[in-house]
Amino acid sequence: MMKPRGPFVKIVMMGSGGFGGYFGARLAAGGADVHFVARGAHLDAMRSQGLTIEGPVPLHLPKVQATSDPSSIGLADFVLMAVKLWDTATAIEQIKPIVGPNTTVISFQNGVLKDRYLREAFDASRVMGGVGYVATAIARPGVIGQTGSMQRLLFGELDGAISDRGKRLLNACLKGGIAAELSRDIQREIWQKYVFIVGLSGTTTTIRKPIGPIRNNAQTREFLLDVMREVAAVGRAHGI
Repeated sequence: MMKPRGPFVKIVMMGSGGFGGYFGARLAAGGADVHFVARGAHLDAMRSQGLTIEGPVPLHLPKVQATSDPSSIGLADFVLMAVKLWDTATAIEQIKPIVGPNTTVISFQNGVLKDRYLREAFDASRVMGGVGYVATAIARPGVIGQTGSMQRLLFGELDGAISDRGKRLLNACLKGGIAAELSRDIQREIWQKYVFIVGLSGTTTTIRKPIGPIRNNAQTREFLLDVMREVAAVGRAHGI
C-alpha cells in the first residue's frame, strides 16, 4: 500500500465509480487532498469502510472523504469529471459552487463533445482536455475491481501549451503511481480514443460478436477498419 505524502492539491472526483474511484484512490494514496462524489450503497460503503482497489496493484484507503453533495466540499483546485456522458448536464450544475477563479475542470469522459459542454458552462480558461484508459468497475460497494494492468491518464491545455497547472496535476498523478502524461495535442488524443470506441462498439453491436472473432475474420475486420476510417475522416474534417 502506498502511503500518503501529505496534501498536495485539492481534487474533486465528480463520479467515483470504476474510473473515478480508481484514479481518485491512486491520487489520494499519493498525497493529494481528494474528495469523492458518489451515491447510493457505494457512497455508504466508502464512508463506513473506505475505498479498496482490487487488481494487479491492490490498494486500501481505510478513510476517504466522500459525499453526495459537491457544494459541501468548497472550492477545488481540480474537478475531474468521471460521470457517464448522459449525466453531464446534471453534474455541471452540481459542481458550479466548487468551481472558482482558480479551479480547473477536466473531463475524462468518452466522446468528443464533452469539453464543449464545459466551455459553455464555465469560462473557457478554466477547462483543460483529458482522456483516460483503465479497465475497472465497481465490484461491490466500496470496492473497485481492475482487470489487467493498463492504466493511463493524458491531459493538456486545449491550445497545446504546457502549463503550470498541468504540471501540478501531473506531479500529483505520478506520486500516486498513475501512468500520466501531459499532452501538447489533447484534442488528437481524445479523437484517437473516440475512433477506437466507435469502431469497437459499432461493430460488436452490429455483428453481435465480441471483438476477437470480428478481428479474426477478414470481412468483418475490414468492416471494423471502415468504421474507424470514417470516424477519423470526421475528425480531420473538424481540423484534428
